[in-house]
Amino acid sequence: MWIGSTTRWMPDGKTVRIYQDISIRKQAENSIRESEGRLRAIIDNTPNEIYLKDTEGRYTLVNRAIAEYQGHTPEEMVGLTAYDHFPRELADVIAEQERKVLQTGAPCEQEVELPVKGG
Repeated sequence: MWIGSTTRWMPDGKTVRIYQDISIRKQAENSIRESEGRLRAIIDNTPNEIYLKDTEGRYTLVNRAIAEYQGHTPEEMVGLTAYDHFPRELADVIAEQERKVLQTGAPCEQEVELPVKGG
């Protein structure tokens, strides 16, 4: 696949057109898309709850298992925090765990009872 990138005018009035082959880049982009699709299928179809959060505690990726447990769709949960799902006291505990993980880089294990939407 070729894409025209630049046309230059030469002092003698002629033009030079430079083309760039982007086939390799397009192949790489397709491979990445396919790989991401496979990974997303694995994440969504595991019975384990998987999520990612940003440094502000907002969900950036939520799989079906955790979304269903909370009574939402994954799309509904993205951008929300523990404070949007749980009572303040429980959200404070979760936020503190997340801060510890960010500060130390070490996993944190603690059992907490989580209420679910609809009881």
